[in-house]
Amino acid sequence: MIYYNNSHNKILHNQSPTYTYSWNDITLSNIKQFILDQQQFRTNEVCLHEFGIDKSRFDFISINPYSQRIRILEYKVDKNDYMNDSKHQNYMNYCNTLIFVTPFDMVDEVKTQCGLLQVFKWTRNSRNGLGGIWIRKPKVKTMDNGIYTHIVGMMLVRLVQGRKPDFF
Repeated sequence: MIYYNNSHNKILHNQSPTYTYSWNDITLSNIKQFILDQQQFRTNEVCLHEFGIDKSRFDFISINPYSQRIRILEYKVDKNDYMNDSKHQNYMNYCNTLIFVTPFDMVDEVKTQCGLLQVFKWTRNSRNGLGGIWIRKPKVKTMDNGIYTHIVGMMLVRLVQGRKPDFF
């Protein structure tokens, strides 16, 4: 059961009543910060923000060289942008999993084969932070080895050219 304490915040009944949650003021920088905070625990991945390949640009891409899996995240802070996104079908060619990251409660429709992770703010006493809820985890699909090799090669070229990767 969820109890609202005003039009923008809510208290989850099954949580401690000192926690307050909000989602209406989640910004793109909040979403990026949440992803950065989560990636620090994934030490076996190499990650890049704003990665482009073959006329496509991904908000976030991570490669796990041990499992040889590529994960793409697309950030959406506007419902119309999410609903009208048609690029995601093309993005599926470049990854094993595609995840949309949005503010909490922004959308309830999940695109085919994609994951949906929603971000919210929490406050407890004088501390605050960001949290995430999986609405649906992505389906893992197999990927062509040639495309995997192509993406890894492009990341290496960027390293040689001086772009710093986002290692976590």
